[in-house]
Amino acid sequence: MAKKPAPQSVESTDFRGSHEGMSVLELLTALWTSKRFIVLSMIIMGCVGYAYTVFMPKQWSTQAIITSPQLIDYSSFSDQVKQYQPIFDVYQGDGTVKVSAELNDIISSKEVLNEFTTVFNSYANKNSFWNNIKYLLSKLTG
Repeated sequence: MAKKPAPQSVESTDFRGSHEGMSVLELLTALWTSKRFIVLSMIIMGCVGYAYTVFMPKQWSTQAIITSPQLIDYSSFSDQVKQYQPIFDVYQGDGTVKVSAELNDIISSKEVLNEFTTVFNSYANKNSFWNNIKYLLSKLTG
């Protein structure tokens, strides 16, 4: 028949011994002596994490092609801008009007594309997009 182990006394399970704990110097010494192991472990885990992200299938992806707008795409915008053009006209003392062309630059096709791209890539636009996705909000809130 197998022998039962003898019960241990309370004094033998006290792991503290004569010291209250490990000193900071001992801890730093232990870390310094095992620095190669720590660095090697970090490099291996970094490589494993990188390999995981490279070889796992993508959950989703998106692409967008932004092309320069045609006149029909922004004609209502152009009409609206031209309504405010007379505000910038200069009325001279002899009764003549010097017609301003200040707003003509913002209705060019290139300028509209640049402005759209700038607004599209802005942080506020992306933040607004992520804050208004109901599916994502439902997952984040519980």
